[in-house]
Amino acid sequence: LTSEQRKIMLKLIEYEKNYSMVIDEYNLILEEKYINQVFSELSESANLPTIIVVLTRYGMNQEELLFNYEKIKLLKGLFIDDAGIINKVAFDITHSFRSLPIFNLAVLNYIKSLSDYQVIIEKVFYGNLDISNENGGISPIVDLSMLMKAIDLANGIVEFKNTGNAVTICRGIKDTRDNEVFAKLLQNFDWATQTNNRLEINKYLKELINYKFTELEERNSLIYDAEYAIQTNLKSAFGTMTVDVAIQQINLADWSLRQGRVGLAAAIAKEAFRSFLTRAYSIIEGRAIDVENEDERKRAEQLFRRKCKQVDDSHIFASFCGLEVHAVKIRNIFAHNLYRPEESTDCDDYNEAYQYIKEYILCIKKIMKLPTNNFIITIEGGVT
Repeated sequence: LTSEQRKIMLKLIEYEKNYSMVIDEYNLILEEKYINQVFSELSESANLPTIIVVLTRYGMNQEELLFNYEKIKLLKGLFIDDAGIINKVAFDITHSFRSLPIFNLAVLNYIKSLSDYQVIIEKVFYGNLDISNENGGISPIVDLSMLMKAIDLANGIVEFKNTGNAVTICRGIKDTRDNEVFAKLLQNFDWATQTNNRLEINKYLKELINYKFTELEERNSLIYDAEYAIQTNLKSAFGTMTVDVAIQQINLADWSLRQGRVGLAAAIAKEAFRSFLTRAYSIIEGRAIDVENEDERKRAEQLFRRKCKQVDDSHIFASFCGLEVHAVKIRNIFAHNLYRPEESTDCDDYNEAYQYIKEYILCIKKIMKLPTNNFIITIEGGVT
């Protein structure tokens, strides 16, 4: 330090010696302004990044914790400068009350989520005052950035499980490790589901489920655990990848429904059943049929509907036909809402629609589990 910088530091040391606890907000603000003024002089003279000190209360009750939250929340304005450029921010959350660093860490993560921008919190430091006596009077400074990363990854995993959106988890993985193969596959799978590209969905889903982690990847346990959680979630939803198009589609419909995407689930489930029917009729007629061929799919569906009229009301096919009326309506709303807003639904309708599609998918799964011979006899003879 230069002699000028030493003078500034001595101001802080002298201030610390004479510091007495303040309890009212007015004096707290005065103390904070003085300290920040001294640090501002130090930053300018030493060409250091801007340093801002926030004085908080001890957090002894909910009122004090809320006060601290409001104080820390004011830091949100530091993330973006006057030119609209995102600042890289580092925090030191040292405090003699051990509960406050934990509280501050959680609040920082929350405020980061509230920001309109992709905030970059580069470092979170904590001065380990507790062991200074055992460490020759020196308090080690610990970088807690890994905890922020763990929180980000956890948020990403929850988001993916609840919505199927992989943007947050992919960003969290790639920010930690470059050339991340698993994250790239997940990103491609995410894009394929958004565009409803079944072939791409199957391609990347298969690669994700069968992905073998290298020893090097497993060493980074924070990232590996997040990736393994995603892989486990996909295995639970889709099992081992099958070549059966109908089963692929019905599993995808089920997965979409669990994320609350009712219209998408209805559309996929309908196509799953059409794939199943097309394959069934290829067996009945003893000829090879391309289940992807739209003409063959329409023909199989029409043949099935004629047979459905012959079954009694208690039969599973009759149940299916009743549910499909609702499913088709929901599918059409999903497909047409962009240019037919008068067909949109309110929340009560949504909850009802969710139940209809849930039963619709279960009914399709039951039909798909019928032995092939039984199914053929049923649709050929009307009733088993």
